[in-house]
Amino acid sequence: MNSDKTNANVLFVSIDWIDDMECILSFSELCEATCANLFAFSPYQLHLRREEFLHYQFLADELKNEISGGMGTFEELYNLCCKLNTIYESMIGCCWDAFLYNNDVDCDPAKFVVRQLVTVAEFNEKAGSF
Repeated sequence: MNSDKTNANVLFVSIDWIDDMECILSFSELCEATCANLFAFSPYQLHLRREEFLHYQFLADELKNEISGGMGTFEELYNLCCKLNTIYESMIGCCWDAFLYNNDVDCDPAKFVVRQLVTVAEFNEKAGSF
């Protein structure tokens, strides 16, 4: 089983249930925090795919600005969030690749996954999902 895909699926909650702007922005913030935490967890390792990561970060920032502007229908905003989710999954993939190429015991991805599962659980509880 491809671990980076599996972990990305675990880290990202479904947005099918999102029904208002506040939840959309909360989801966006969760994605941002996920990547920011992973980036901060061991930034020196990301040199392997840093340029690609920064490109995704630029795209994500543009989308976040568009979403935060609140213009457009809910369906348009929802579609932007789906695109943002895809970009964040790609960013997570960059980070996981950096981890997989590094044998540093202190940078065990499993520690990050456990921490993020708690974050996702808290987010789901707060949003009243599932």
